[in-house]
Amino acid sequence: MSKYLLTFRRTIASVVTCVSLSSCSLIPQHEKAEPGVGQEQSGVTAPAETPPCRYKRLMGIAHLTATDDRNTTFEFYPGDHIFSVKSDAVRWSSFEIGTEFKAIQLQLIDGPQHCERQSFEVGKPILKPGS
Repeated sequence: MSKYLLTFRRTIASVVTCVSLSSCSLIPQHEKAEPGVGQEQSGVTAPAETPPCRYKRLMGIAHLTATDDRNTTFEFYPGDHIFSVKSDAVRWSSFEIGTEFKAIQLQLIDGPQHCERQSFEVGKPILKPGS
């Protein structure tokens, strides 16, 4: 019985080895076709994709400094950057002046001209005045 088991194991090992070695040759290789002799190169080029905007993220704190019907103004630390958010987009009137929020400053590293050079994201409140 052990002779048959040994033969079976060798057969399985041989099959697995053959499949694993031959599988590399089964993967299709995509080569870029270049125009050669007797072939014309078309003048049509594929539209270039717009590269994405890449930003550096700086985590900090946004201090609520002013709010009115149109805008809510924050001061971002570190760096003392002052920025505003449209009040109709987010309801900031329920927060008191002086409330501090988690915030992220996004600074443009690379990207096309339409990318904003700098933007801010305001998160949850972390400290209310008088706390």
